[in-house]
Amino acid sequence: MLSPNLRYYTETMSYPRQSRAANSPFSARTTSYLISVWIALNVLDVIITHIGLQRGLVEGNWFPGLIVGNLGEVQAYAFKMAIVIGAIPATALIDRRLPWAWICLVGASIAMGIAIMWNLSLIL
Repeated sequence: MLSPNLRYYTETMSYPRQSRAANSPFSARTTSYLISVWIALNVLDVIITHIGLQRGLVEGNWFPGLIVGNLGEVQAYAFKMAIVIGAIPATALIDRRLPWAWICLVGASIAMGIAIMWNLSLIL
């Protein structure tokens, strides 16, 4: 027989929260695809930016341009990829309470795709 304190604890113990919001618009599989696309688009942006800088173009974004000008190209790419990778767990944490967090990452991926097409038009 359980002690009264242990019985109260087991009867009132709540289960751990789900890792995703119950009304999240994306499944785990879709989320993994979204993360893969997000990382791939940013790696492609780094490659295209590198090609553009080698051809004599100037970084149009003021913050990466500041980093490239002061610290160098490799540091700017490392900083960018750290932010890109850091955005994934941040989005997952936000998703526990706000189901639209992954939708923001979809919007950022669309904006990144547009930026990549713009950079390609400048290079070609």
